[in-house]
Amino acid sequence: MSYDVNEVIKRLDRYPNFAVEIGGRTRYLMWQARGKVRSFFIEYQDRILYGTDLSAGLFGSDGNHLSDEQINNMKQSYLKRHDFFMRYYASDEIFPWANNIRGGRPVPEPEYTVQGLALPKEELEKVYYHNAVKWFPGIDREY
Repeated sequence: MSYDVNEVIKRLDRYPNFAVEIGGRTRYLMWQARGKVRSFFIEYQDRILYGTDLSAGLFGSDGNHLSDEQINNMKQSYLKRHDFFMRYYASDEIFPWANNIRGGRPVPEPEYTVQGLALPKEELEKVYYHNAVKWFPGIDREY
């Protein structure tokens, strides 16, 4: 379903109490036609949330304790990833892009370019914050 927003649209249309989270799926959106993805965001802006399941924890996937340097490297990597994704959603910038997680290793050279979606500020605020407050009552707080 992640590879084609048309499949997501079918489910959103069929199930009115259904929302999607895009944090880990952004790279799949980048592979699709910009206009199709942008239209999807505009049409379903109240049912799209941005989240993550990534964390820089104390233990690695093998169960061993991570060093402070390893944890810091993970944090920096995650910050770069989220910054890149946010720029993709907010700007019309053209980015060199490759499936940079192939085989768990970075691809040395970008394979093509993608253009950012340049979504309006109001839609971005919904995706990044307001929709989560709507879909998960009780999480709203002042920052």
